[in-house]
Amino acid sequence: MKHIIKALKVWTVACAVLIVIPLSQMLWDGISVIQAYLLKPEAVASYKAQKGSQGLTEGLEGIPTDKLEAKIAELKSDILSQLAECETGGVSEPNGYMRLDSNDMTSWGRYQWQRKSVQHWVKELYDKEVNLQESALIAWDIHPDIPLDAFTWDVLMLKVGPDEWFNCNRKLGLGKQVALVKHLME
Repeated sequence: MKHIIKALKVWTVACAVLIVIPLSQMLWDGISVIQAYLLKPEAVASYKAQKGSQGLTEGLEGIPTDKLEAKIAELKSDILSQLAECETGGVSEPNGYMRLDSNDMTSWGRYQWQRKSVQHWVKELYDKEVNLQESALIAWDIHPDIPLDAFTWDVLMLKVGPDEWFNCNRKLGLGKQVALVKHLME
C-alpha cells in the first residue's frame, strides 16, 4: 500500500512539472492558452521574438487569418466527429443508425436527432416547418436544403445547444469546446 501511495505522489509531482508549470509560464509570459493551442510552440517562440511579450497579450491579431480560419474549421470538424462517435458508439454506418432512446423516442443518424428536436430547431433557426419525413431526411443527412453538419453546428453554437446532447456534452465538455470556437470566431 505504501508503494502505491508513493507512486501516486510521484505521479502527481510529475503532472505538475509537465503540465502546470509550463502552462503557468506561458501565462506569465503573456501567451494566452488559446494562442498556445492554436499555434505550434515554434510559431509562438518566433512571434514572441518578433513582437515581444506585449504583442501576444493584445489578443489574436498576431495570428494570420488563414491559419485562424483553418484552425476554426479543424476544431468544428473535431467537435462534430467527437459528438457523432459518442452518440453512435462508433457503429460502422453512423448515418443510418437508429435506436429507441431513454425517452421512448426514436433517435436517428450520426448525431442521434429526434423528430421533435429537429422540428423545433429548424423552426427556431430557419423559421421553417418540417414534417416527419423531412426531419428524418435531415437527421440522416440526405435533405436537399439542410446539410446535417451545418444544422448540428448551428444548434451547438446556441447557448443551450450542447444540452441537446446532455450525456455526450457532459462526457466530452462540448460546451467548453464550442465556447472556444465562438471566442475564436469573434
